[in-house]
Amino acid sequence: MAAAETSENHGVLVVFTSPADPSREDEFNAWYTGTHVPEIVEKVDGISGAQRYQLGNGSPEGPRPYLALYTLTEPAEKVQAAFFAALPTFTMSDAIAGDPVLAFYDARD
Repeated sequence: MAAAETSENHGVLVVFTSPADPSREDEFNAWYTGTHVPEIVEKVDGISGAQRYQLGNGSPEGPRPYLALYTLTEPAEKVQAAFFAALPTFTMSDAIAGDPVLAFYDARD
């Protein structure tokens, strides 16, 4: 995701997640990367791609062990409306804990 270098980057959607159970981590990651990310990019106008991250070993504990950064090609307010309108159509998995933390950010100079 090198979109931060283009003039089309209007901001990011930041999402912190975790698997429902540590024993389901592989299932969680397969669903998130193989189903969830492509579905969001396809269904939400103003999101052009995403990059996922995992909390590094030895790092202080974060809000959740996984982070996804989605590149916004429209202002955050517009993408947020599109995201929540599309939310009922997403294919969800019970492998994800039900408490993701998300925020929409506009880019600044």
